[in-house]
Amino acid sequence: MKRPRILYICDLNLRNGGAQRITFDTLECLSRYFNFVIYTDSDIPDDSLKLLNKLNIPYIIDHSLNEDTITHVIHDYNIDSLLIQWENTGWLTLAASLASKLSIRSIALVHELPYIHTPTSRFIKNFKALVLLKLFKDYLKGNLYDIKTLHAILNVGKAVKKMTTLICVGDASRYYYKRYLGVDCIRIMPSVTIPGEELMRSNGYYNTFSYDVVFMSARHEPEKGIFDVVKIVKIVKEMMGRDLRVAIMGKFLFRNVESKFYSLLRKYHLKDDFEVLGFVAESAKYSVLRRSKVFLYPSSKDVFSISLAEALAMGTPAVVYDLPFTRMYNIGGVYKVKYKDIKGMAQKVREIIELSEKYPDKYLALRKQVSEYVRKTFTLERTCSELREVIDKALRE
Repeated sequence: MKRPRILYICDLNLRNGGAQRITFDTLECLSRYFNFVIYTDSDIPDDSLKLLNKLNIPYIIDHSLNEDTITHVIHDYNIDSLLIQWENTGWLTLAASLASKLSIRSIALVHELPYIHTPTSRFIKNFKALVLLKLFKDYLKGNLYDIKTLHAILNVGKAVKKMTTLICVGDASRYYYKRYLGVDCIRIMPSVTIPGEELMRSNGYYNTFSYDVVFMSARHEPEKGIFDVVKIVKIVKEMMGRDLRVAIMGKFLFRNVESKFYSLLRKYHLKDDFEVLGFVAESAKYSVLRRSKVFLYPSSKDVFSISLAEALAMGTPAVVYDLPFTRMYNIGGVYKVKYKDIKGMAQKVREIIELSEKYPDKYLALRKQVSEYVRKTFTLERTCSELREVIDKALRE
C-alpha cells in the first residue's frame, strides 16, 4: 500500500524546547507509516541531521518560508497533507492559506496557544482581546513586528479554526484551545525520554545529593519563573538559616532577562548559593536532576513541561504552581501551590528539603514513587501510537 506523503513544517532544534523534543523523538516511529519531507525556516542541528539521514528523510531549509516555494515543493513531492509541528503564527496562517488554495489537508500539532501562550488572567477569556493586549505590551517594550508577522499574529485564530485536524499535546493544551478559541482538539498523551532502568538501580541513585534545589527550562523567561526562583530561594534560605546549593540549567534568550536575574542575585546576596550551569549535555542534565533534593518550577508558560517530567522521572519531587499543566499529576511528590504564592512555594520547598534530611527513608520512598509513575505514564510508545492513529484517521477522512 502506498504510504501518504506529508510535508512536515517543523523545527528540529532541541534547544528550543519541548515541542521540538516530541517531534524529534516521534519522527522515527512515524516514518514507518508516512513518507515525510521536512520543511523548516531554521538551520538543522547535527543531531537532527543525523536522524534525518538515518531515516532517509529529505529536508528543505527556507529561511523566508515563502508560500510559492512551498507550493512548488508540494507539487514536486506529490504531497498529500501538511503537518504543522508547533503553534507558530506564521506556519499556521501559511498552512491555512495553502490548504484553501490547494485543497490539501492541514494537520496541526499544537501545545500552547499561538502568540499568547498560556494566559493566567481570570477576567479576559477572549483570544482576540488577549492578542491585542499582548501586542500593546510588546509595543511598549519596543518589540515591533513587520507587516507579514503582524498579519500572521492578527489572523492566527482564524487559521487554527481552518485546520483539517487539530491535535493537542496533553489535557492542558486541550483546555486552553477550548476555553480561548472555542475549538475542540484531539488530545494525545505527551511523552518524555529518560535513561533506562539500569540507572535507577545504580548505587547512590536516590540518596547522593549535590544540590538542595534545581530549576531547569530550555529558555529562561519571566513566564518560566526564573525570577520567582530567586525570590523563593531567598525566603527558603531565611527560613532555614543556612546557605543553599541551587542549580540552574538552561539558556537565557534575552540579555535583559539575564541581567535582571543576576541583579536579583546581588540584591538578595545569593550569588554564592546559585550555580548557573547553562545548557548542559543530556547525561549531565540527568545527573544534576537526580542529585537534587527538590525541583522548583514556578512556571506559568507550559501545557506539558518536559523539564518537570524529566525531573520527576529522575525521582526529584517538585514544587509548582497550581495551573492546568500541573493538575495532570495526581500523585504525591508533586506539590501544587496557589499561583504567585511565593511564600507558600518557599514553605513547601523547605518541607521537602527537611524531609530529605530528617526522614530519609520516607523521602527516598517518595522519590521512587514519582519516578515510577512518570516512567509508566508518559511513554514514547504511547505517544507515537496515539499520534499515528490520529494522523492516519485525518488522512482517511
